[in-house]
Formats: sequence, structure tokens, C-alpha cells
Amino acid sequence: SAVCTLGGHAQRVRGEARSVYGGDCQQVPRGGATAFPNLPSGPVNIQPQRGKAVLWPSVLADAPHSEDERTDHEALPVTKGEKFVANFWIHQYDFKSPFAKVCQR
Repeated sequence: SAVCTLGGHAQRVRGEARSVYGGDCQQVPRGGATAFPNLPSGPVNIQPQRGKAVLWPSVLADAPHSEDERTDHEALPVTKGEKFVANFWIHQYDFKSPFAKVCQR
């Protein structure tokens, strides 16, 4: 998390990204899966499909300031074609306003 001094106290400005959304903009002929290696049921690879999306939580339900390592993920290499995705991170807090006011570099 970004840390900024507000009112003399270091505070986490943005909070964790509570949810992550990945939408695929096109079909990939080969490769390019999003891999989730730490799921309790075992690793899962999700192949990109045009117009499909995946939404997952990235924090623990009972500890919303703690990252849920089960949802660690990575983009696997595209072996044929190209992959274009749209990613959105849904944060716990408004992180733009504090940065605009006091955390500018």
C-alpha cells in the first residue's frame, strides 16, 4: 500500500484492492491463461475468451486489510496470437483525493 503522512500520522491511503476484475478483449489461439496456483482445490488456469471476465476477492473476508494469498495469480505466456485485457481494481478507500491533496511528489 502507498503510505503518506496525513495529520502527522502515517496512514495507508488506498487500502487493499478488495476485488480484482479481469476482462478479456479477444480470443487467444494458444496460451495466455490466468493461473491461480494457490486455490484450496488445486491450481486453476482460466483461458481467455472474448467477452468473458473473472472477478475475484483479493483480501480475506474476516480480515479485509489482509491479502488473501490463495488468490495470487499470474498471466501465463501467450504462445500464439496476442492477448488484450481490461483490468479493474476495486479499492477499499478513495485513494485519489489524499494523493492529490498531500501526497504529491
